[in-house]
Amino acid sequence: MGQPPDQNVCNGLFAWLVDKGTLAGRNVGGLKVVSVSHHEGNRANARQQVAVFVDGPNEVLDDATLGLVVRIFSGQGGGPLGGLLGQLVNGPSPDGNCDLGARVRRSITIEPRPHGGFDVQVTQPGQRELVDVTTTALIGERGLPMQIGESALSRTLGAPVTIGRTDRFSLYVPGFSPELWLDLDLQARSATTGAFRYDADGGYGAEDADAGAAHSTG
Repeated sequence: MGQPPDQNVCNGLFAWLVDKGTLAGRNVGGLKVVSVSHHEGNRANARQQVAVFVDGPNEVLDDATLGLVVRIFSGQGGGPLGGLLGQLVNGPSPDGNCDLGARVRRSITIEPRPHGGFDVQVTQPGQRELVDVTTTALIGERGLPMQIGESALSRTLGAPVTIGRTDRFSLYVPGFSPELWLDLDLQARSATTGAFRYDADGGYGAEDADAGAAHSTG
C-alpha cells in the first residue's frame, strides 16, 4: 500500500504469464517471467536489486529477444515497470564466462488457482527449487475476491487487482553478486494478482502483451 515494509526490509516476487503478445516481431504468447527482488526502506525511495528468470521456447527467445525481455521485466525499458524494479544482478557475468541465457533461463511453472490465486515454481536442474510460492485470494463477505484499485502495484498489474496472502513463500536465490543471496521460507505474507496490458505507448516496443501477473512479498 506504499507504506514502509515491516522491519524495513522487503523481499518480493513478481510473476508474469503472457497470454498473447508480440515483442520485436516475435509471438511471445506463453512466455513466463519471474523476478525476485530485495530492497530496504520505502519502495518509493529504494533502489531494488532484482534477479529475473525467463522460460520460453528457444525459437522465440534468441539472444536478442531474450535480452529485450530481461531489459523490460527488470524495469530498464521504462514504462510501468521503470520505477518499480531496479538493479539487475544476474545479467551477463563481467568476466564473460557466463552468458545471459545461462543466468536467466530456468524452468517456470505459473498455475492459476481458484478466485485469483497462483502457484509459482522456478527450478534449475541439479539444484534445489529456487521459487515455490502459493497464494490464496482473500474473499469478502459476499463471497467475492477482495480487490483494490488505487495503489502503485494495482496500476502496474492492472487495476483492479485481487489481494490475498501467501500460503507458502519460499525463495532461494544463490548470489549472482555479493549483495544478493536470499534464502527464505515464510507463510501468511501479502499477495496481489491482476491482468495487465503493456504496449508500445508504455515504452516497451511491444505491439501487444496481455497477461496475468502476480506479486508477493515477504
